[in-house]
Amino acid sequence: MSRAASHPLRVTLRCPSGLPFLEAKIGSLLTQAPLLRRLAATRPQTRRDPELRGSLLALRSIARRVLQLQAEERELGRQIEALTRKLAPQLLDQPGVGPHAAAQLVLSWSHPGRIRSEAAFARLAGAAAIPASSGQAVRHRLDRSGDRKLNRALHLILVTRKRAHPQTIAYIERRIHEGKTRREANRCLKRYLARSLYRLLDTGGQSRLDKHRSIAGPGERHAAEVPRA
Repeated sequence: MSRAASHPLRVTLRCPSGLPFLEAKIGSLLTQAPLLRRLAATRPQTRRDPELRGSLLALRSIARRVLQLQAEERELGRQIEALTRKLAPQLLDQPGVGPHAAAQLVLSWSHPGRIRSEAAFARLAGAAAIPASSGQAVRHRLDRSGDRKLNRALHLILVTRKRAHPQTIAYIERRIHEGKTRREANRCLKRYLARSLYRLLDTGGQSRLDKHRSIAGPGERHAAEVPRA
């Protein structure tokens, strides 16, 4: 269950106004689906204690509301995935790109011709590097402006790829070995991801995400000849 939806349930269950019985009986299920089903099926009218009966009424109402919201969330999720798969199926083939992230990419990109280049798309996403050099130190930082929802979609894709995508993990380690900080390596990776996804959206062609020279290792660079915009 989502944090926002379950918060009233947690507060009611753990309030200090005479619910030790409830917390001891069902508190261990607080983050599990059985808790919602159990509370939604309670019968407060069978309790003699008016305080306990009122608390159970509140908990049952909240649990039923959360279950309804979860059902709506699953239905909307299925519709989002179906629409995304129809409009941009090539995005869902990419590592770490789920239906919600792909939907946000399509929404921000909108249609061919709206964004004139991959550099403009990266600027819109807040993934374009901004010079932040000082003295003899040459460095860049991320742009904090732009479409923050699009930026978050890129961030979530990178989080997933950094956990389970070998090429991404190797790229970050190589950048760190070259002297960059982990934050700078992530900045470079986010910029590259914005460029690659824009090309997928703009052309609808086959992805070259894992063959680009900035991701490929030293032995793979000759096979990766994707021109930079």
